Amino acid sequence: MLQGILSGPRGNLNGPFLGWIFSPELAQNAQKLGAFCRYKTGLPLRLSELAILVTAARWRSQAEWHIHHPIALDAGLPADVAEALRTGGTPDFADAETGSSSISRPSSTKRSA
Repeated sequence: MLQGILSGPRGNLNGPFLGWIFSPELAQNAQKLGAFCRYKTGLPLRLSELAILVTAARWRSQAEWHIHHPIALDAGLPADVAEALRTGGTPDFADAETGSSSISRPSSTKRSA
């Protein structure tokens, strides 16, 4: 399980993975779900990371933001868009980014699961 995470697209144990290794079955299933949602949605990485940052900003998840912010920037998300999300502003989106944000924001509007 550990080798699967380290040799996969993530390549590290950032986030919840370090704690999950104490329950290999949980870790394996959670890792597979997360990898599917992040890497196999059909969205370009920039838009996938934008959706993650929208959710992280709305739920004020500092860990998620800290992990995904540099990935989003490396994937081409403009720094001013990320900063507007972080500070609660309204980013100036490109057309594709608007769609990704529009999908992510309603699911987190009430901040309840």
